[in-house]
Amino acid sequence: MADGYVDQTSFIENIRIVNVMTKFPCPICKSESDLFPADNPPEGDSKHRYDCPRCGPFIIHEATATVFSRADYSDRQRAIASSVIRAGGDNFEISSKDEAILFYGRDISVMDKADRLLLSLSENCEYVGQWVRIDAQNYCNFFSKAWLVNSQELFGFINFLKQLQYIETLKELTREHITYVILPDGWKKIDNLKRISAFGSQCFVAMWFNESMNTIYTDSISPAIIAAGYTPLRIDKKEHTERIDDEIIKEIRRSKFVIADATGNCAGVYYEAGFAYGLGLKVIWTTQKEEKLHFDVRQFNTLFWENSQLDEFKQKLTNRIEAIFGVGPNKQG
Repeated sequence: MADGYVDQTSFIENIRIVNVMTKFPCPICKSESDLFPADNPPEGDSKHRYDCPRCGPFIIHEATATVFSRADYSDRQRAIASSVIRAGGDNFEISSKDEAILFYGRDISVMDKADRLLLSLSENCEYVGQWVRIDAQNYCNFFSKAWLVNSQELFGFINFLKQLQYIETLKELTREHITYVILPDGWKKIDNLKRISAFGSQCFVAMWFNESMNTIYTDSISPAIIAAGYTPLRIDKKEHTERIDDEIIKEIRRSKFVIADATGNCAGVYYEAGFAYGLGLKVIWTTQKEEKLHFDVRQFNTLFWENSQLDEFKQKLTNRIEAIFGVGPNKQG
């Protein structure tokens, strides 16, 4: 098994007895993860929550976890699946029908991986000229963000960035840590990448941050964006230390388009959509069927959703995205 994975000889045989958090290999990437019992799962539909250092937090059906864990997927397939889940945001929910999207999708290009790794490295820098050290236990963060299999591939791309004169390392790379500094050409490249809308793949999702909206996001909006080949971003799912309004403006500027869900008539959603229009970005409007839209946006072609027909809405949203923007760079299959 490649570096970064934990061997797993058997999966959870009596998982229903798990009542507290425990450590267990992730069924997607095999990294040791925190496993939690589902909160009041419906009878016959047992789910479990993982907090994986590589894939991030996600929810998976018990039977699906068993199948995915025991399946003979390659290290590359598991790496791709991990990256797709990480892009889907916190509490991405997985069922057996997601196997094709997760494990049989297309990998991204070498240059896309290099660009993603460079951007990820820059996230650790507080100022230009800073030397940053990454310890081995944090390598997995870069695996999923840059679609890498293991530390060997990470080192390969670190050396690639050095040859491009984007970064310099303090000494030879070791399995224990990497110490690097981003060079002037690297910062130029980073600025260019941010100007071209984060690889042309980021979709900013503006919506009401209410618990009642979690299902529509995790089950429909986020997977619809991913299925079309783009990367969803909901600002409350992103870790940051800046003021929330500054972070919103920054991420809308980096996005290719915006999905604005008007459910709840949240003023922030209308503000974020208006800012996107001001930048010349296209906005796809969605809302719950019973919602009464503000008169300013009633003229837009809005996609309506119902809790009883979320799969149908998800497919319609994927079709709408592809019809307007074409197939995204991360399109699977």
